[in-house]
Amino acid sequence: MRREELYLTDMVEAADAISQFLLGVEQDAFSQNDLLRSAVLQKLTPFTPTLQ
Repeated sequence: MRREELYLTDMVEAADAISQFLLGVEQDAFSQNDLLRSAVLQKLTPFTPTLQ
């Protein structure tokens, strides 16, 4: 159970960080900002299944 709690905590922290990254950012600005897109993807990467 502890492992699942830590995983969920990591997900919430990632979501909070992404929320801060995107605060006040319009969709067009996000689409054109490679640094911002990379930061969001970096936060999401641990939660995506690996391709095998």
